[in-house]
Amino acid sequence: MDAAAGAAEEPHADARQRGSGPAHAHSGPVHWVATAAAIGAVIAAAVVVAPAQGAPLARRPAGGPETSPAPAAPVAVAPDPAKAALPLDCGSFPVKVAHSFARDLDGDGRPETVAAAHCDGTNGTPSDGVYVLSAGPDGQSAPTVAATLVRPAENFSVLSLEPGDDGTVTADVSGYSTGDVPRCCPDVSLILSWARNGDHWVRAQIAAP
Repeated sequence: MDAAAGAAEEPHADARQRGSGPAHAHSGPVHWVATAAAIGAVIAAAVVVAPAQGAPLARRPAGGPETSPAPAAPVAVAPDPAKAALPLDCGSFPVKVAHSFARDLDGDGRPETVAAAHCDGTNGTPSDGVYVLSAGPDGQSAPTVAATLVRPAENFSVLSLEPGDDGTVTADVSGYSTGDVPRCCPDVSLILSWARNGDHWVRAQIAAP
């Protein structure tokens, strides 16, 4: 009977022996919850740190409206000489703009237009006026004449009109040595140049080669 009792007790001993194994062999719910929390913390840290390695992310105040980039400033448009009231006494003849260019001559970020124009008549060689035009006060109205570089009464015909790199203006012109020279046949060729001096333009001239 003692042997039978001993044999009956052996399964209990084996059960105790199996139950006394290493703690990780029987991980309970608490262990898995702790492990999941640790993994979640690592992932969250990686998400927070990752943006700092690249470009900063735009943020908006909590509960506030989304912000958008400020609109770009409109590009300044050069004055159109065809819309300007040029000081030419053409009577019934139309005004013809023979040469023009646009350039920011004073460095204020707004381009001016320099134009050579004359009355589009049919007799002889017309005399040109050369004008510096600036935009109207509101940028929409007709351009205004800011400076007169050549007056029609000087009897020059402008052959070319070009800007310089330093805000200067250059023109090739033909004219007349005396009032007796026929208006069909100019006998003088000059290179005129203008440089700004404050609010004024200073003219220089040399004989054309």
